[in-house]
Amino acid sequence: PNGWIYALAAGLDHYGQQTLWVGTRGGGVARFQEGVWTSYGLERGLPHPSVYGLLLEPLPGGGQRLWAATYGGGIAWIDPDDPTARWSHFSTATHPALPTDAILRLERDGVGRIYATTTRGVVRLEGPPGMAPGPAWSLVTFTEGDGLPSRLCNQGASFLDGEGRLWVGTASGLAVLDPKLATTSTLPTLPNLDRILIGGQPQALDGSLDLRHDQGTLAFEFSLPTFHRNEDLRYQTQVLGLEG
Repeated sequence: PNGWIYALAAGLDHYGQQTLWVGTRGGGVARFQEGVWTSYGLERGLPHPSVYGLLLEPLPGGGQRLWAATYGGGIAWIDPDDPTARWSHFSTATHPALPTDAILRLERDGVGRIYATTTRGVVRLEGPPGMAPGPAWSLVTFTEGDGLPSRLCNQGASFLDGEGRLWVGTASGLAVLDPKLATTSTLPTLPNLDRILIGGQPQALDGSLDLRHDQGTLAFEFSLPTFHRNEDLRYQTQVLGLEG
């Protein structure tokens, strides 16, 4: 299909026939079976022709799912045993959305969660048991706030070891994630009002304040303590009675 081979995956189809899957740079995905090449590229809905990673996932009820890491179109999947199947995908434009469409490699842990190394962190995909990928699935992105040395992952530099830990090579070093120890982040606490200043002078935080027109600027200083992914915090302010 193409001389630039970037990914390989092998398995058995539902008839027990040996099948080789090939991901290429610019030529999409192809299947090699019984001496015949079959294209599974753009004509079947693959979102991008460059595929840097392939993963065959066995399904609990039988059958399998083929995942493709595309470098520019996100993460795609297809039923490899259905000759008429078309690709579906997650991207920066879908719900849920990926942090980037440049996907480098795919791994699967012991409980069926999919991990994708990208140019903007490691993405974990997880869905309700027995439900096909779609809007009900959750995507969690691990970045420097979770301990990655860099969110820029390196092509081909990931694997799952015998203990089920995910190892990832990044532009700033090696990282490891143990899914058994991974925790789900909680919502931050309410913000703290640290100081009120009038004309640059701190004021008491208890009781009410009477302001004259000539006292200068009114300033509020506040904080929201968190020790996990503080780069993700977003906030809005409103002065009741003055701002709509």
